[in-house]
Amino acid sequence: MTDFTAWIDAHRNWRIRLKDYVGGSSNEKLDASTIEKDNVCQLGKWIYEARPNMRQEAEFQELVTLHAEFHKTAASVVRASDAGKKAEAAKMIDTASEFQRISNKVIAAIQKVAARHKG
Repeated sequence: MTDFTAWIDAHRNWRIRLKDYVGGSSNEKLDASTIEKDNVCQLGKWIYEARPNMRQEAEFQELVTLHAEFHKTAASVVRASDAGKKAEAAKMIDTASEFQRISNKVIAAIQKVAARHKG
């Protein structure tokens, strides 16, 4: 099933999850090694199982690249937090951060792929 809206919501929610984790208000144990993998989340699974003809599309290729970058950046936030660098980790997810920039680009890329494959 292709659920573009759910994938957009999930990626929007990552900032909240990370903020809660860094701030110590989360009961969730985040593992940077798992987060770093771009094929574990539902969007990542869909990307890796995509039809061969879809892989040739520029919108799809952009999504693949940005999605992998997103996961590496999210993992770096968790690593900083786990290393006790809470202030640094918090800064890494603020509204002007690289994480937020990449997150917005991933959402835009999902929207582009969705527009091309709606219906």
